[in-house]
Amino acid sequence: PIAYTDGGTGTHSWQIAMSSDGLFVTVGNVGTILTSSDGISWTERTSGTTNNLYGVTYGGGLFVTVGDNRTILTSSDGTTWANTSANKRTTLRYFSKPDAHHLYGVTYGDGLFVTVGGDATIFTSSDGTTWTENGQNLKSNWGDGQYFKAVTYRNKLFVLVGRNGKIMNSPDGITWKERKAGTTNNLMGVTYSPTCGKVEWKGLDAGLCKNGIFVSVGKGGKIITSFDGNWWVKRTFKGAGWIYAVTYGNGTFVTVGDNGVILTSSDGI
Repeated sequence: PIAYTDGGTGTHSWQIAMSSDGLFVTVGNVGTILTSSDGISWTERTSGTTNNLYGVTYGGGLFVTVGDNRTILTSSDGTTWANTSANKRTTLRYFSKPDAHHLYGVTYGDGLFVTVGGDATIFTSSDGTTWTENGQNLKSNWGDGQYFKAVTYRNKLFVLVGRNGKIMNSPDGITWKERKAGTTNNLMGVTYSPTCGKVEWKGLDAGLCKNGIFVSVGKGGKIITSFDGNWWVKRTFKGAGWIYAVTYGNGTFVTVGDNGVILTSSDGI
């Protein structure tokens, strides 16, 4: 997904996902869903909700978007959307609470959807319809109000990021382990590249980089990277108050932040 675009409607849109046949779907405030076959001309779709939508992904022939009050919507074509949160309260026990926290990020990997959000929430689903809560024990591990902001997947590893420099990873989306980020700044986005870009890597780094690199961004212009999702290194950048999101494509990392700041990098370093 790529974050923060304006589809020409004046409504802020937060993320974009693309299907295997080239359809773009972006989601945003007050239940906004837009689709496009070329990334230029956009058509608004009926979502059936006025809740803000923050994350969207595509996998297994299905779009899944998540948002306020733990809303989860799914669509096989990007046009017709079904609410799979409203009728799953016996499984998702917090959905019926009026003060329920929000879902911010969603990804797909190895046949599994994973969504994360407030109150250290992690839900998983193999079909986008039936969701199971995981990581319940995490809620009792922290005294502060913890939230997870974004999640990604690469090569048998899910990685999530969140408040106070929180980073966790999981090989299956169910069992999670906390990792040291080297920062207490809030982390807002995470992505990965399948390669390490255009730079020439030598020695130990060349071996570590064979599977690409993770990049996470956040408050205070913070950028951190990891070859394996376990060990993270701070990168040097000063100037952005917040960096809200990061994505990778066509050999380049792109981040967006406060005051229209856009940063690019060919290697994430």
